[in-house]
Amino acid sequence: MADKKRVRTLLRVSSRQQLHDDDIPIQRAETADFIAGHPDWELDKEYVEKAVSAYKNSVEDREMLLQIMEDARNHEFDVLLAYMSDRIGRREEYTFYISTLNSLGVDVWTVKDGRLKSEEHVDKLLNYIRFWQNEGESRKTSMRVKDAQLEMVRAGKFVGGKAPYGYRKSTENRYKLVIDEYAAGVVRSIFERRASGMSTSKITALLNQKKVLPPMAYWYQQNGKERRRGPSTWSTTVVMSVLRNEVYLGKLVMNYLGSRSYKDSTMVRKPDSEHICFDGAHEAIISQTMWDAVQEVNTRASRRFSKRSAPAHYLFSGKLMCADCKGPLVASKERQYRKDGSSKDYVSYHCGRNN
Repeated sequence: MADKKRVRTLLRVSSRQQLHDDDIPIQRAETADFIAGHPDWELDKEYVEKAVSAYKNSVEDREMLLQIMEDARNHEFDVLLAYMSDRIGRREEYTFYISTLNSLGVDVWTVKDGRLKSEEHVDKLLNYIRFWQNEGESRKTSMRVKDAQLEMVRAGKFVGGKAPYGYRKSTENRYKLVIDEYAAGVVRSIFERRASGMSTSKITALLNQKKVLPPMAYWYQQNGKERRRGPSTWSTTVVMSVLRNEVYLGKLVMNYLGSRSYKDSTMVRKPDSEHICFDGAHEAIISQTMWDAVQEVNTRASRRFSKRSAPAHYLFSGKLMCADCKGPLVASKERQYRKDGSSKDYVSYHCGRNN
């Protein structure tokens, strides 16, 4: 018998909630049965992606896909097998990824969809439609999840993943927030100092001087987990995110003002237009009077800061204007934190909200 084809499998789930004891046993069993049905195939290696979205991340942002491509260029295997095409990708761009693997002599198969070919023009079209459908399913799923979350928030239930800094999830009811006294004390001190007129940069320096853990690092410590991402020190951006989060008023918030999320493995700010706020069922950490005083300080600081122009060496210095106040935008350096713990600096233009 001729040499068997070297088969490598790709196992992937989008979130850690989909893992079974930190593993992906169902996909492994399905691919093993499929390989067993091909006498000329032999399992060579597994590629495993745990909690990696094929919709939010492009090919370049998925280290495992890059490794697969490198191994294909080195002619280390003959067949790539996945459970379904959506395990490979949920964007149209994955069509080109399949074509590249085929051009390198690698056949791409899935248990449910069969072989993904690209020899003929119609094959490429079918692959494009397949991944286009996968993206559409992700979009519809995202809308359904958001609508369901919105209804739960309206009912006074907390539906986020990690509890906001200053709170923790109730052990009796995972949809209810209870106060974490230590972190809540830090939140109160931040609001009190800001209300007295202290700048966010000075508040940040004071927190770091006292070696107070920032929200993400504190969450990992409290849950006994090794920190995987997020800064290890406070920044003015993090301080301002605390000062603008209405959850401390006893409200439930979706996409609080200034909140950030990961897009293509990079932390980005969510648009304020997505901000949603309802009365919650948890205890407030600060009073409405304190909130109003802090927002007034923030507004005054923004007006003062917007009168400054960007440094001359920045590309758009003196050319960009704020859509709200019509004043010149101010340039400043910020830092993006990636899921792998790395970071990169970039220049942003804003109206001084972080000062």
